[in-house]
Amino acid sequence: MMRSLPLLLLTVACAEPKMGDSFHALEVFVEEDADGATDKLVRLVDRARDTLHIGLPYGQDTVLAEAIVDAHDRGVLVEVVTDVDLATDPVVDPAIAAVIAAGVPTTLADGEVSYFDFALNIDVSWRSRETLMSHGYVISDTTEALVGTHVGHVGVGERVLVGLQGEPILEDLLSEHNQVFGGADATSPTAYDGMAKSIADFRWNYPTRTDVMLEMWFSPQERTTKRVIDAVYGARSSIRVLTDEMTNDGLAYALQEKAASGFEVEVIVGPRFGLTSDDLADALRFETPDVRKRRVPDDVPVIPTLVLVDFDTDQNEARAHLLSHDLYSAKRIDGFQRTVVNDQLIDGSLLVLRDADTPSVELQALADVYRRYEALSEAL
Repeated sequence: MMRSLPLLLLTVACAEPKMGDSFHALEVFVEEDADGATDKLVRLVDRARDTLHIGLPYGQDTVLAEAIVDAHDRGVLVEVVTDVDLATDPVVDPAIAAVIAAGVPTTLADGEVSYFDFALNIDVSWRSRETLMSHGYVISDTTEALVGTHVGHVGVGERVLVGLQGEPILEDLLSEHNQVFGGADATSPTAYDGMAKSIADFRWNYPTRTDVMLEMWFSPQERTTKRVIDAVYGARSSIRVLTDEMTNDGLAYALQEKAASGFEVEVIVGPRFGLTSDDLADALRFETPDVRKRRVPDDVPVIPTLVLVDFDTDQNEARAHLLSHDLYSAKRIDGFQRTVVNDQLIDGSLLVLRDADTPSVELQALADVYRRYEALSEAL
């Protein structure tokens, strides 16, 4: 078998390239519960023969953890990045405890951080609960990946998984993984209070084999929340926002400006709205009179962060923004000079799916997610 390998490689190398190889495979999966998402993630883990690179932002899914441990035991090189807070209580987060106990190489990222802030001219510090590792992905054998929301969470609610294949985008996703796994996470500033993380690649547009054009950005170095704000200001007809927590006053003001100008603007928040900063949440509560505001009830704890732009007409390019984390503050301190959860101290991703024509099957699937949560919600 091994003797035929060089001949096989030569044959592949000399084969005429296919046009499809220049484009990325893209597939959107919407799972109505944790079991459906776990099944897809486990099957991808089980297919790995050489390497697995995993971002695990929640530590409850023991079925996924068992698959990761099994891969490690059969000789697959496995690397896991997760949030340091998930390793503190094996009862609350048994999946992380199982992965660590099995000796799977694991980086506990985004712990507490203290430094002198030259911009604010004060010493600042954040507890580890205020800094987040939100990446959710499984990269199998560096050839295929699933990037998703609430990976490892077992609560009620829908999950979105995006299947990806293609060398450029997987290279960039692996570059991000390598930084966080290697210790350069969002909480590792330089001596001059600068960001230690770097931009993975200056590519931003990934053509796919579908009607969708794909973008991928990483936080904090590529300012994912600001890109959402820019998309809101650039909207030509409508904006719809779905997120559990929204404490970004800059985004709230952008939404109000568009709504006051006659655009259709709606925001749906979840049970955690205002928990990280009641003060910053007031921007949405009280300073957006023209924005329709709704809230998902407390019994649905899993809410993907999804921002839909220009979905109501064929005249404009429809865009769907899928973030791995909620829409937190861009400020590092609130109005009372208290440190808050902010997007400068979060490791995560933003996928942007764009379609210049009638929204594609992939974008329609994301719009359906929004509509289902809208049906569950009530006026805020």
